[in-house]
Formats: sequence, C-alpha cells, structure tokens
Amino acid sequence: MKPLRIRTTLTLLYALVLSVILTAVGWAYHAALKRQLDNSVTADLEDKARALHGYLRFNHNRVDLAYDTGDAEEAAFIGDATRYYQVYDGTSGQLLLQSPGLESLGLKYTTKEVSEFRGSPGIHDVQRLNKV
Repeated sequence: MKPLRIRTTLTLLYALVLSVILTAVGWAYHAALKRQLDNSVTADLEDKARALHGYLRFNHNRVDLAYDTGDAEEAAFIGDATRYYQVYDGTSGQLLLQSPGLESLGLKYTTKEVSEFRGSPGIHDVQRLNKV
C-alpha cells in the first residue's frame, strides 16, 4: 500500500484536531447554557414562591388564596404561580391545598418527607417514576 502524501496527511490531521476542538467547545457551551437556564428557572421559582406566600391565608386546617380578582396583573400572577403547588401542614404532614395540575400528577408526600422538607427548606428536585 502506498503511503499518503504529506498534504493529505496534514489535511486529515487538521480535520481531526478541528473536530476535537469544536466538540469540546460545543460541550462547554452546552454545559454553560444548561447551568444558566437551571439557575434562571430556579431563581424564578423562588421569586414566585416568596411572592405567593404573601397571598396565602391560614385558618386552622384551611388555606385560602386572598387576592383582588379585579386586578388583572395580580390575577395573572396568581394563575401562573399556582399552576403547580401544594401546601402541607408542617407539623402533621397533612396536605392542605394543591393545584389541579399537581393533583393530576398524583404527587403526594409522606409525613416523614414533609418533616424532612421542613428541616431543610429550599428547592427540592422531584424524581417521579412513570408507572405503566
């Protein structure tokens, strides 16, 4: 077999090096974008949760959302912020209120899980296995 000419060898080598560099840059940009999007969504979720807390009214074992339904901006915020939410009694672990969207997912926490969440407040990712 005849060896490749130097020009062909260098072209293939340059193509290989360029492919490796572009792949590495692509992975780096992907990781940076993923991290930035996750941070942005987490910050937005935390802001909505803090703001929503001001609209919750607790009366014994009952929770209500108190807001001006005539205020379009406030009603739009409540509609957006309450798409997926649950309110639990931190001491008993009892579910007090949840949105229809979250109810359809069938996500319920046990008393132990609620007490763990109470012990370490903040954002917790939920992994749900699909049951077929």
